[in-house]
Amino acid sequence: KDAATLDAFSVYLPKPGLAPKFSASARVIVGRDSLYILVVTEVPKKHVYAPLAPRDSAPSGDSVEIIIDTAATGRRAYAFAVSAAGVLYDAKIDFEGNMDGSWDALFDAATHLGPASWTAEIRIPFRSLRFDPQQSKWAFHVRSRSRYFQQGLSWASVSADGSRLLKEAGLLTQMDGLSPGRSIELLPSLTTIWMREQGLPAGDCDFSAGVGDFGLCTADLSYGMGVKWAITPALTLDVAMNPDFSQIEADAPQLQVNNRFDIHLKEKRPFFLEGRELFKLPFELVYTRSIGKPDLALKLTGSIGRVRVASLVAHDSEPPDSVADAAFSLSGNANREGIAVLTSVARVQMDLGRTATVGSLALDREYLDVGSRRAHNQVLGIDSQVQITK
Repeated sequence: KDAATLDAFSVYLPKPGLAPKFSASARVIVGRDSLYILVVTEVPKKHVYAPLAPRDSAPSGDSVEIIIDTAATGRRAYAFAVSAAGVLYDAKIDFEGNMDGSWDALFDAATHLGPASWTAEIRIPFRSLRFDPQQSKWAFHVRSRSRYFQQGLSWASVSADGSRLLKEAGLLTQMDGLSPGRSIELLPSLTTIWMREQGLPAGDCDFSAGVGDFGLCTADLSYGMGVKWAITPALTLDVAMNPDFSQIEADAPQLQVNNRFDIHLKEKRPFFLEGRELFKLPFELVYTRSIGKPDLALKLTGSIGRVRVASLVAHDSEPPDSVADAAFSLSGNANREGIAVLTSVARVQMDLGRTATVGSLALDREYLDVGSRRAHNQVLGIDSQVQITK
């Protein structure tokens, strides 16, 4: 009863200014370790379209979406959505309104379809967000869509220009002093493999050991550990030792026949997704899929005041093939087993005022112990983005 009420929703889809064909309202509670949002959409159950779908499928039916910009700068934000069927979707939004759905967060939601309306209750833990505890205002959007009425309603009125989505958000106030709660996450992994080939004579039972694995006879055991430490609510350290990415779905096959460029694979691995947007430039310089299976990797991402920082160091003893240089490919290269790659990336970005950003990046790749040769590649860049007009 005492929760803050959000009302006076207006149409933003298919275009602003239309008379709404349904209504919506919301309530917000700031809890000890989570943000709670209840959205009531006045659409009867018989008119609600609620198909089931896998998690992170963009909602195709009736849905509710929450957008949070914890810095209230209009440059970047988090999106959390739930369909009327309870399917969850999360993404990060850049300053142009583009969504990156590869990011995954810990959040939950429950929905209920009633005779006159349907409701969605969403819980967003603060540990899923990166924010400055001294920041008292967060930019905030609440939106609801109806497929039957072919409209979308927004609590904060927005224009038809999608690139101004974050600039036109409403505000949550008195958000300073929040704590993300639990600050350390562990992700251990253990994989065993045993093979036996019929018809082969029983040979010596050898023992082998390496970083993250050891083998005995025809059995192999691989172990790894991932650690995520929220040093501050805005700064995160990730460490991975022989990480296991078997929970990630396989890449879609791509043809390389008569292709002038190397294939480009989408990043899905959790270790590389944290702070991924910090490594983005107007053109791609940091391609993390070039790191195949790191023995050890460390990554620091986040912000210190108005400065955003990101650094990555990874030692990879099984780098992917190269289509540009046969020396770094499996086919026809007997010395490839000795190849290891040490990748180091450092990124600094600063917001200037409310409309400009300037940054720099340094990247170094060292190909270690390639027979008698040692290859390397360094890149140093400076970039800036300026919004000239509204």
